[in-house]
Amino acid sequence: PFITFNLESGPFAASHPDGKTLREAAAYATDLEAIHRAVFYGRGDIATGYFPKVSPWHASPEGWAGRYDPDKAKFLLKKARAEGTTVLLQANDSWPYMQQTGELLQAMWSNVGFKVNYNIYDAAVLLQKRRSGEFHADSQAGSYRYDPDGFFSRQVLSTAPATREASRFHNDKAGKLIVDARQTADKHKRLELYRAVETIIHTKLTM
Repeated sequence: PFITFNLESGPFAASHPDGKTLREAAAYATDLEAIHRAVFYGRGDIATGYFPKVSPWHASPEGWAGRYDPDKAKFLLKKARAEGTTVLLQANDSWPYMQQTGELLQAMWSNVGFKVNYNIYDAAVLLQKRRSGEFHADSQAGSYRYDPDGFFSRQVLSTAPATREASRFHNDKAGKLIVDARQTADKHKRLELYRAVETIIHTKLTM
């Protein structure tokens, strides 16, 4: 699973003056090891990118530069004068691991100073919330794609319907890299391009 931030509206928005800082605070407040143990019983590996290390398309072995640090999360919220910021967190009612991840995030984010309103919706309501932008963070997951373009062009490319309904992420450089990778047959070159895309994602903290 992964968490998608609404980059168009709300406290995590790209246009919000402290949006990046609040996304960083949420990331530092997230204990991935605890989620890994509680939700997945320690099975598998914690992802550092869109594809696991056993995949030939594993492009980002180092992942996001930060690590779980609730004190830093509290510091960032205080610095932004954003303690008590309301966060609308949602999850799909069909998949227990998305719900359980959301429950843990509600506790973790609340612990550092966010005010988290967590709701679990059926698919129809969830789709409406996404399309209208009535959420700030979304506990999601994606099925494995044998070709990485099936994920990047669906979840990251700004023109993709799923992107426009979820993160609203828009980055011209990332978009060009994804299109270039789609048009390239050389696997090593594609990995370099996807690594560059994932570096942008890690830097911008869009999810």
